[in-house]
Amino acid sequence: MTGCAAPRHGDDPPPAAPSAHLCTSCLTRLRGTISILPHLHGLLGELLELSAATRGGPGDGLHYNEPAAECRSQIERDIIWWFRELATIRGTMTQHPSCRTEQVLSPGELTIWCGWLRRQLTGWAQYRPFTIPLAETINSDRSRAMAILDPRPAAQLTIPADRNWCPQCETPGRLSAIVFQALDDKRPSLVTCAACRYEWTPAMWLRLGHHILRWAQRGKAA
Repeated sequence: MTGCAAPRHGDDPPPAAPSAHLCTSCLTRLRGTISILPHLHGLLGELLELSAATRGGPGDGLHYNEPAAECRSQIERDIIWWFRELATIRGTMTQHPSCRTEQVLSPGELTIWCGWLRRQLTGWAQYRPFTIPLAETINSDRSRAMAILDPRPAAQLTIPADRNWCPQCETPGRLSAIVFQALDDKRPSLVTCAACRYEWTPAMWLRLGHHILRWAQRGKAA
């Protein structure tokens, strides 16, 4: 086993699979983030349309939503760049001729290209060092989009690999946690399983922790 190379783990990273550069939790998060980028891209587009619809004449104090436009363009640029990069490495550029010339992606193209990138992370790509800058880029795009779409702060918490187990479907490595931090934010913080979609609210976290600790102890005793 090797340590996960994602920088946010600091000096004591959780283990990754042999020769892999990301632990299971980070790899799962990266694949999920790639999947959600087309949705965030679409929401940014709706925000731009709303801005245009409410913008009046000169001097009315309403301005074009430049952060949303720039973030949307950045998502397109990053997906294009990484699509080309991985297609070149894999030698499949001729199978994707559009990635040599395309500069702007339609929503449908973005969904297809993100789907292709996501599929690469089920096998060979996770064992290549470029997964680290890829993860940094994709996670940055998501964070920036979320900050524009919903400026109320939220923290995505990493659950350590040796504690990342769902007692509902017994799948390891698929739990993630989000904590909403604004005092007036009424949304419930959640721990969610990406495998079975079960959700635990804060009132359920103590019991969830007990289940996970018993599972971890059984694993050590085995």
